[in-house]
Amino acid sequence: MPPLSEGEFALLRTYCPRVPPTTTTRCSALSIFSLAFIDLFSGIGGIRRGFDAIGGKCVFTSEWNKEAVRTYKANHYSDPQEHLFNTDIRLITQPAVLRDEAAIYRHINAEIPDHQVLLAGFPCQPFSLAGVSKKNALGRAHGFECEAQGTLFFDVARIIAAKKPPSSCWRTSKISRATTRDAPSP
Repeated sequence: MPPLSEGEFALLRTYCPRVPPTTTTRCSALSIFSLAFIDLFSGIGGIRRGFDAIGGKCVFTSEWNKEAVRTYKANHYSDPQEHLFNTDIRLITQPAVLRDEAAIYRHINAEIPDHQVLLAGFPCQPFSLAGVSKKNALGRAHGFECEAQGTLFFDVARIIAAKKPPSSCWRTSKISRATTRDAPSP
């Protein structure tokens, strides 16, 4: 295969995510990168776009869907020296090798970078009307009984308890069957 021409290489580079500017920001109240945030259950990174636009810096992302991760990485610059990418948040919040609750919270604190804002778009399927109907039709558990997605809310609560960020933003679809339950504490 012949090497790329300079024109082909230049065109290819236009498709790559760009390093965000380091000297200016559209929001005068914040200096660039003064707001560190983490993006949990990120999908393709839609909510990240808004935080990037005001000068935020994503320091940690978690998403388990491989195709969403591929799109996310194509759309968002993530310096590997300053940004960690995780696939399954439960590997951090529910490590199999740790049973002591205090040790688990220390593990979370060590694995997830410090941040001012936690963004979490946790899955709504176990709670939404459409998701519950589908799970019922398939004979699967839903709500907090859905082990794959229904308990992720508690993983976010564990991170908040361990890291104590000043702010968190939870995003999900309209849910009318949600159940309240006390969040875990460290």
